[in-house]
Amino acid sequence: MSQNQQCLAQLLDSVKIFPQVLLNIKFKPGYDWKADNALKSQISQVETELKGAGRVLIRASGTEPVLRVMVESNDATIARNAAQSIAQLVPSV
Repeated sequence: MSQNQQCLAQLLDSVKIFPQVLLNIKFKPGYDWKADNALKSQISQVETELKGAGRVLIRASGTEPVLRVMVESNDATIARNAAQSIAQLVPSV
């Protein structure tokens, strides 16, 4: 704040909050999502389609066989569709 000579409220004015979609998908035991080429390809395609106006985060739960798929986009419909396109590739229980 002191570097920019601005108060916190002024700095927060420039922060854009995007709609976020989070899906939790139970997957089959032994599924190696990091090695799934179809999943990696779809994640790359979604990131390309977002064109820097969003982000994708995929991670496994540390306590249960669940893959968390989070997509942010400046458009809620795009985020929802993108998250679902990734989630449908996970072999669920």
